[in-house]
Amino acid sequence: MPFLCCSLSKYLVLTVLLVFTLLPASARLVAGTIVEVETSMGVFFLELDNLSAPETTENFIKYVAAGHYDNTFVYGTTNASFLRGGGYTFNTCPSGVGRIEPISSVLPESTMLSNSGGVISMMMRNKATDVITSDWTISISDNRSYDGSDYGYIPFGRVLGYGIEVVETIAFRNPALGPEILGGPEDDFFDETINCATPMQYNHISIKMTLLNDDPTAPAAFYSTRDNTLTVNVIAEGKYFEVPFEIKNQGDEISITPRLDEIVEMQKPVPNMAMFDDSEQILSIGTLAVDGVVLYEDLTFSRHKSSPQWYLLQSYKKI
Repeated sequence: MPFLCCSLSKYLVLTVLLVFTLLPASARLVAGTIVEVETSMGVFFLELDNLSAPETTENFIKYVAAGHYDNTFVYGTTNASFLRGGGYTFNTCPSGVGRIEPISSVLPESTMLSNSGGVISMMMRNKATDVITSDWTISISDNRSYDGSDYGYIPFGRVLGYGIEVVETIAFRNPALGPEILGGPEDDFFDETINCATPMQYNHISIKMTLLNDDPTAPAAFYSTRDNTLTVNVIAEGKYFEVPFEIKNQGDEISITPRLDEIVEMQKPVPNMAMFDDSEQILSIGTLAVDGVVLYEDLTFSRHKSSPQWYLLQSYKKI
């Protein structure tokens, strides 16, 4: 029997979206583009919110795709509250470390997202110009007091899973602190000379960014009517998994049960991963493709009280 038949609408009511750890309250479950960030202290992944912040995201992607964030470094951590990057590059060597050349700019966008922990934002390089170029920041702690385009911190994505531990490690290493080699007071991020000959010195965290899959429309789950299997790409406990589920339709209830011996841990995330909230025991799927066609979105499943491996469909929306 097909997974989401028309009779479901008789008893399912679309509910408000659930808020997860590291996900801003105003964001949809569907995000989009995944960026791999390689640093000299570990790898983490960013998921960009193409829907809520289209202009800011597009601007950021241009710098990633052009390689302008490669051979750069973290240059400020502000008491481990923010991690700052996207401003300076070794590509100007041997004449000296210099600013990343602007190749794209955008006005501060009202994304309705928030600078909560784990969120990446673009920031104005110079408030006098009132434009966003390449500079970005990741919030370590809750920085919601910086919300609003007037502050020049424009949220547009988040750090996935355990990647926040890499970000925190970098921030508390405090790779940049003080004075004067790159200009006036607004540029005083360095406590010592940044030497072109030693780009890997211990307190200058190097960065390289790669677009994994620029596909914000990719579904988070796939249902096959042929074998009655729901396959979900999900983030759980900070890791990435491909999880096949058995589907059961019992009267007015649709439930899913994971095939535990078939779960595959993924080395890297893919766009629009589903989310599992361990504290609430809720699985949330942004988009679902049925036999290759995306037909449903914003699905939520909650664990049944009688079984830790039995999840009931609570809500969904037909596209």
